[in-house]
Amino acid sequence: PLMLALSLTYIQFQKTLEQEAVKLENQLAATASTKVKTFIVSQVGILDTIATLYDQEFASPRGSSQQIVDNILYRSENLTNISIVDKTGEEIIKSDRILVYQENDLGNIADSEAFKVVETIGLYIGPMYIENGRPFFTLGRWIVDSQQNFSGAVFAKVDAKIIPELMINISKIAGTGGHVFMVNNKGIVAAHPDLSYILGEKDLSALPIIENIVLGNTNLEVSKKYQNEKGE
Repeated sequence: PLMLALSLTYIQFQKTLEQEAVKLENQLAATASTKVKTFIVSQVGILDTIATLYDQEFASPRGSSQQIVDNILYRSENLTNISIVDKTGEEIIKSDRILVYQENDLGNIADSEAFKVVETIGLYIGPMYIENGRPFFTLGRWIVDSQQNFSGAVFAKVDAKIIPELMINISKIAGTGGHVFMVNNKGIVAAHPDLSYILGEKDLSALPIIENIVLGNTNLEVSKKYQNEKGE
């Protein structure tokens, strides 16, 4: 009887630990999600400012308009490229922190997914990708006139270096062996406390917990036991 009682107590203790672990997991995931959303919203706000200025100020000569965009770009800590297109998708202005664009460098992006999405719903948030070991994504916001008619769009390339930093800080709360990470829409690691996962563009799509999300099975329970990429 004593052994039975001890066994039952141990099993109950294990269940309690698992429940607490799942609770912490959900809390950390929610915290990470909220912080990432806050970051994205802040960048969309910059694009909204440009869209508003376009209607008020961009009737001025192209040189002055270019200067406005350049000033906004260099004041931003995270935007690395800004472009403005008209309602037909023709690029009017393009500014980059490093590259210098000439008139003949401007093109038409009407056939791009980004333009089509912005024209339809007003906002485009592209998938995260890795470039030179750092995560980036594209944002797009429509420009509308006083009658709310679509008159163009502003796009920006966003340096999301802050997101891996967030994952590192939040992972510290998880304790030894725990980590919080972020994948793109294909299950490729975009932010992780272990830099090698980012540099190697680690594919975690085969993990059950990632596979369900990538396949859109959001109604399934996300927090559960599973083997990680190390087989643990």
